Amino acid sequence: MADPSLIITPNKVLDAVAAATGAPVSRMVLKRRSRSLVQARQLAMFLLRDLTDLSLQEIGDLLGGRDHSTVAYGLAAIRRRMELDPIFHAQVDQLRSACLT
Repeated sequence: MADPSLIITPNKVLDAVAAATGAPVSRMVLKRRSRSLVQARQLAMFLLRDLTDLSLQEIGDLLGGRDHSTVAYGLAAIRRRMELDPIFHAQVDQLRSACLT
């Protein structure tokens, strides 16, 4: 969790992910499952879980009414990709830092 004196809003995280991925927030919350939207959505799930105190269900609700198990799957997918791809890991760290400023 980030510095408690720093307030990270879900909108700030979503806006940062949208800027980094080119997937507008308005499209991230849709039911569409195109690869680019799924990756952006999973990244948003990961950062929302990491930087806020939102529950899995709250994150799912925020991202188009997804089930908590969908959010859990998304978190695991991002963790796996970070373990396998150091460049992606660095990009996620950079995006996390951007959310903290």
